[in-house]
Amino acid sequence: MNTAHQHWQTNQVQTITVVGGRGAMGRFFVERLSAAGHFVQILEQDDWHRAETLLGEADLVLLCVPLPSTLAVIQRVAPYLTPTTVLADIASVKEPFVQAMLEYHSGPVIGLHPMFGPGTLSFLSQTVVVCPGRQPETLQWFFNLIAEN
Repeated sequence: MNTAHQHWQTNQVQTITVVGGRGAMGRFFVERLSAAGHFVQILEQDDWHRAETLLGEADLVLLCVPLPSTLAVIQRVAPYLTPTTVLADIASVKEPFVQAMLEYHSGPVIGLHPMFGPGTLSFLSQTVVVCPGRQPETLQWFFNLIAEN
């Protein structure tokens, strides 16, 4: 097994950028991931001047943006990502966005659909639908976090 995959299977602190992290669902993920000990940053509309750092150094880029903006945001973030960065979204519509992420990003891609709203306090007893795009095993630490919290 190569070291890139081993990295994802450990309990190491992940560097995560939540695009749209100030929105209702974005805040939920920022809070839960931060509480689990990960280094979480937020990229909002007024932060694109910092995109190279916020996206280029992330292990996971999680898109928590309004549905009409999702495709444009996928296209905008992809050039900043490294080949090992996991790109994931939480949009309710899956097929076109997973396909777009696969097209614009050569690295790991996973579509997530939380079956709960922003009023939820934890992942406990919650369901998240996972639509694997490419290398879903790279997000195993995240799946474990959901299952345990």
